[in-house]
Amino acid sequence: MRALAGFSGDPAGLVTACRRLVQRQPAMAPVWWAAARLLVTPDPHFAEAAKAESALLEDRTASAVAHQLDVLVPDGGTALVVGPPWYSGDALVGRGDIVVLAADTPAGYGLARALQAADVDAVSVPDAGVGTAAAHADVVIIDATAVAFEGVIAASGARAAAAVAHAAGRTVLVAAGAGTVLPGPLWGALRAALEGAGDAWDAEFEFVPLDLVDTIAGPSGALEPARAVGRWDCPVAPELLRPLT
Repeated sequence: MRALAGFSGDPAGLVTACRRLVQRQPAMAPVWWAAARLLVTPDPHFAEAAKAESALLEDRTASAVAHQLDVLVPDGGTALVVGPPWYSGDALVGRGDIVVLAADTPAGYGLARALQAADVDAVSVPDAGVGTAAAHADVVIIDATAVAFEGVIAASGARAAAAVAHAAGRTVLVAAGAGTVLPGPLWGALRAALEGAGDAWDAEFEFVPLDLVDTIAGPSGALEPARAVGRWDCPVAPELLRPLT
């Protein structure tokens, strides 16, 4: 954030820097969110950067996830986690009486060992067993990198786990931290950038339809998906809507 703010007084340089940043991390909505805020703000860029940084540092998504775990998972219950727990990690570490099933997908490789090192009762679930785990876990937790009216972007493997859990009547909980929810135009630009990055089945991130999600936990607490996707808090920067390549 501070690096981008350093382009204050150089509008053309700021546009170039922001576009390069989202091009390098197209799946990460907080990057789009921060870039859009700086490109559109009427305030000095340093002030807007400080506000955005505070929002990220004061993010209470982990608390919202922890509350949902208390509601959804009984003592001794299980939670399946697909992909890196960017936002739900602290909540999982804080809940010491459940078993965490860590999907050993490429994005989640080594997650079980990392959780075990934090004294979490974690079990590594191979790719072939993720579907069965999703059908039996009390809750499936997916940490989203982006959220909008259509659905969420998350680590590869999340869509299959969510679909199985949904069909089995299990709860699908999405953790969506500060800056993750985007307005429609930015969401469209993000998806276009991802779809042009190669074969979908080899992608690091994938799309999960909103109708497979039961609850989205974020900085404002846990909400129904239809309500959560309307809580975006960044402007639409036209400079980010042009193709990135």
